Parts: sequence; C-alpha cells; structure tokens
Amino acid sequence: MTLTPEHIRSTIESYVRAYNEDNLDLLLSLFAPDCVWEDPVGKPPHLGHDGLREFWQFAHTDGAKLSPQVERIVVCGTEGLLVFTMVVHLPGGGRVNLKAVDRFEFDDEGLIKHGQAYWDDACMEMIEA
Repeated sequence: MTLTPEHIRSTIESYVRAYNEDNLDLLLSLFAPDCVWEDPVGKPPHLGHDGLREFWQFAHTDGAKLSPQVERIVVCGTEGLLVFTMVVHLPGGGRVNLKAVDRFEFDDEGLIKHGQAYWDDACMEMIEA
C-alpha cells in the first residue's frame, strides 16, 4: 500500500469517530496487531490489541463516555498528530476536559503501529456537575 496523507488523515478521523461512537471494534481495526500505545508517554506501554482493549476498558471505567473534540490534525510523512480535547463525561455527572496531543506512526499496510499520547496533570480541567 502506498501511504498517503489522505489515508493518514482518514485513519485519525476514524480514531476520533471510534471514541465518539463508543466503538472498540473500529478502534482496533485502525491499529496493527503488534502495535504499541503509550498513554501518556512515560507510563508503561499497552501492547497489541489486547493492550488496547485493556486501555479502552480502563478509560471507560464505570461507564465513562469519551468524546474527542478535534482542534486540528497534522500529517507529515508517515506520521500524524491529533491536537484535541478529550471530554470525559463521568458517571453521575461532571466531566474532565483533557487537552492532549496524540502522535501516530503508520506501518506499510496503513495501520497505526505506534501511538503516543502527550498530556500531564496541568492539561486536565475538572468540571463539576
């Protein structure tokens, strides 16, 4: 497959859609089976589809709903950046706005082989119900 900027942008848009639609199967379809996901960078990585499933379940603990609000997508070479706010709607009300940057590296088949989320505690804003 020839990796194009359009493919990378479309894959990142599908990543956003997977969260907005609460669709784990769609998310997994975007990643290589042996992918590495670091969220946030510096913490132990999540490995492969099993690691992504565990991360998804953790992120959705107690029925939390995640909705990424895209600021911009940047594509350079075989990599893409997603600049966004992840709005985490908490069970029982309230939410967390997490300003983050996700970086994606793609393999020759057009799947995400390595993803990194950049954020720290200063990026989080708690909104009471």
